[in-house]
Amino acid sequence: MSGYFAALYIAEEAISPAWPSDAAHIAITAVNGLDFIVSLNFTHIARPWTVERVRRVNARENYKSIGIYKPLEVLESEDNTGIFD
Repeated sequence: MSGYFAALYIAEEAISPAWPSDAAHIAITAVNGLDFIVSLNFTHIARPWTVERVRRVNARENYKSIGIYKPLEVLESEDNTGIFD
């Protein structure tokens, strides 16, 4: 099933066909019912374009939406300033 979703993400231009492993990473998350991905891949995965396209595909296929975040979006600093030493 994750191969099917990976192909959909590529067809819907959420992920470029040049990066099938990135599409697979997102598809595995969606198919297994995980809530989110935290990724350092700002070029192909953790970007608004991809988040919106993945949300559309998942909704159309009756799968829950997944969060796609950058690490600093989910970490808290000890003093809540957002600055990490």
